[in-house]
Amino acid sequence: MILLAYRVGSDHARRCDLHRMDDGVIVLELLVLIAVMVSLGPVLSAWLNVWGILLAIVIVLGMIAPLVLSWRARRVHQVSLATPPLLVLVGGFLLRVVIVFSAQSV
Repeated sequence: MILLAYRVGSDHARRCDLHRMDDGVIVLELLVLIAVMVSLGPVLSAWLNVWGILLAIVIVLGMIAPLVLSWRARRVHQVSLATPPLLVLVGGFLLRVVIVFSAQSV
């Protein structure tokens, strides 16, 4: 929705609202992912290989980096870029790839 808002040229206030909502959803997704990892217990050791490294990269580039970019842009009162939504899309896709393919290696 954020990328479409940039494309159709919606006003700054609406884009800021979308960015705030996106930040909240990313934080919620990160908390749910942590809860899932904790609930796995000993099965979590299945991710102590290449898939775990890829999962860590996904968490950093697909969740934490967009949050930092968005918060930094908001702190200096800049117009937020379209980069955080792109990182979220790529990170979400890679997260699903990691979950599906790591389950096959168990």
